[in-house]
Amino acid sequence: PRPPPPTPLNATRRQRQMCIRDRFDADGLARRVHERAAALTPKFPSWNRLGRDRVLFLRDRVDEFSFDGKDSPIDAYLGIDIGSVSTNLALIDDEGRVIKEIYLRTKARPIEVVHDGLQEISGAVGDRVRIRGVGTTGSGRELIGELIGADTINDEITAHKTGASFIGGRLIGKKVDTIFEIGGQDSKYICIEDGIVVDFTMNEACAAGTGSFLEEQAEKLDVSIIDEFAERAFSSRAPLRLGERCTVYMEQDVSAYMKRGAEKNDIIAGLSYSVVQNYLNRVVRGRRIGNVIFFQGGTAYNDAVAAAFSEVVGREIIVPPHNGVIGAVGAALLAKEKVTSLDLQTTFR
Repeated sequence: PRPPPPTPLNATRRQRQMCIRDRFDADGLARRVHERAAALTPKFPSWNRLGRDRVLFLRDRVDEFSFDGKDSPIDAYLGIDIGSVSTNLALIDDEGRVIKEIYLRTKARPIEVVHDGLQEISGAVGDRVRIRGVGTTGSGRELIGELIGADTINDEITAHKTGASFIGGRLIGKKVDTIFEIGGQDSKYICIEDGIVVDFTMNEACAAGTGSFLEEQAEKLDVSIIDEFAERAFSSRAPLRLGERCTVYMEQDVSAYMKRGAEKNDIIAGLSYSVVQNYLNRVVRGRRIGNVIFFQGGTAYNDAVAAAFSEVVGREIIVPPHNGVIGAVGAALLAKEKVTSLDLQTTFR
């Protein structure tokens, strides 16, 4: 049978359908979807976005030291960590709390810098403390230890392990089993079992996995290494995979990506990942990584690098308080242990 003649209602519906079909641009929709997908797809190989979710920052768990309510002078112990890039001083009380910490550039003048640091501590605490013991560590430990009459002189591995283990036990009740330490030019890996160092290593000539490399790149990108670098890194949607090449080649890669239109924030985030890659592949080199990981040294002030570690390692990264002077804290604790256990008078002068 023939279909019924169109009624006014049927005709209106049919006209609307034809109008919609005529207005629908399938090719235009496909083009817009492709453009949107292209916008969301990184132009260059990239890492996951950086986040602070798996980083435990302990800096907020420590209050600033106060002399209020304490009988002066109080017993105190001083640790000095003399490195090639920085010289760090930490003054602690009987309970291991940091009274004063100082970070200074060594500038190839360790004797002058230590003198300046001691003067600064004297000006800050005055006669409110009585120095009971002094320890030195770092590459300049022997020279400075002899000059100031240090009670203990210890290598960096022992000092960093001592400082990290003390803080870990006190603040989170856990035994640190892995230490990632990245300074200005030196990097260290320390593996600990039951409070004993069972393995350690340090970086070789390459500086691409150290703090000085990040500072140089930040300066070339016209970005402040303090705060701005990390905030830009966290705002990146597609951190570039820059690899783990040496400093000169890395600089060339950064310049090439800039010319190809890479976002500055993506490059900055990628640099954070590169420091981590260099450290893990050139320093750790497949050694065991535990579950209670401390990230310390001056580079640990950069939250973006801590976040990159958590992404690459796939575990929680703990940034301790006073992370830039942990070696000095350890040296002070070692001096305290010696003079108190043996009831000695300090040889500090």
